Amino acid sequence: MLRHSISIPALGAARAVRPAATVPLTLSAVRSASSLTSTRGRPPPTHPARQAKIIAAAAKRREQHEQRMAAASSKSSSASAATAKSAAAVAAELSKRKQFMSITPRSDVLDLIQSWGLGENKRPTMKPDKYPFVPHAKRPVEFVAAAKREGSFWRNEERWPEVAMIGRSNVGKSRLINAVCGTTIVRVKAKPGLTQSINWYKVAKPWRGYVVDMPGYGFAYAKDERKEAWADIIPEYLKRPQVSRLLVLVDARHGLKMADVEFLDSMSKLRRLPKSIILTKCDLVRPDILARRYQSVCQDVHKFGIQPSNVVMVSAKSGAGLIPLRTLLKRELMTTAEAEAAAGQ
Repeated sequence: MLRHSISIPALGAARAVRPAATVPLTLSAVRSASSLTSTRGRPPPTHPARQAKIIAAAAKRREQHEQRMAAASSKSSSASAATAKSAAAVAAELSKRKQFMSITPRSDVLDLIQSWGLGENKRPTMKPDKYPFVPHAKRPVEFVAAAKREGSFWRNEERWPEVAMIGRSNVGKSRLINAVCGTTIVRVKAKPGLTQSINWYKVAKPWRGYVVDMPGYGFAYAKDERKEAWADIIPEYLKRPQVSRLLVLVDARHGLKMADVEFLDSMSKLRRLPKSIILTKCDLVRPDILARRYQSVCQDVHKFGIQPSNVVMVSAKSGAGLIPLRTLLKRELMTTAEAEAAAGQ
């Protein structure tokens, strides 16, 4: 016995329902539908506006590619030029180095270096006095004045002689003043450009005179306007009649650089001021290299009127060579009797 029964009218109604006829999907229908709507609201690929955008984007990419290629070509050419320039500089440096090494050290120069204990890993055979000017002086050197512009120069009304020290930045001017005068009053630092003013140091009795520490030329950690101010006040200071001698310090490891040559050339045109070349840091150079450097510097400075007798090798660290340098300073400074005689005149 059937639990569920279906009435005949309902069954007939169910049979009467038939699925609708399906429409075939043709290419023309797809094109017509895509022409009306597109995904994400953009025009279809065949739309004229879309084609114009595609053409513009392709042209832009082509232009960017050409720009990148041109930049790469320019960079390559500049790199090639820089490489050629650096190669030429290296070749010139090697040629200069080869020419320097071709110098034969003279026996008298080697004997001088040996006798004073100059050169790398050498000890001075003659130790300088701790207080060279006045034995056991409590204050062998006294700071008296500093100037950063022309109007603030030390007046020096007594007209005592002034021995000025100058050189490239970080050549060792301040350290050499401490070593020569037997003091630590001058500040020393490894950073180039520490001395940013002209500093006067008075030598103790019975001597009368000043040792002047000047700003270095060349590279320094200072502002451009400060460097320009140095370039203005240094020539003005060296015009003073009180300046009796100028000591130009040169690093013995490198010799005369272009900045040194330019400075010596400008000083030769300025006034006939006695000059001496002081080769510093001689404890960092081998004796044979130091002998070549001494001979090379003597030859280079001859055109500026500086004789080999005015070229001194020294090491502020080991003390080698300080005795001849102190002898040079004592010749320039005045004794008390000379100062009184000059004041009486």
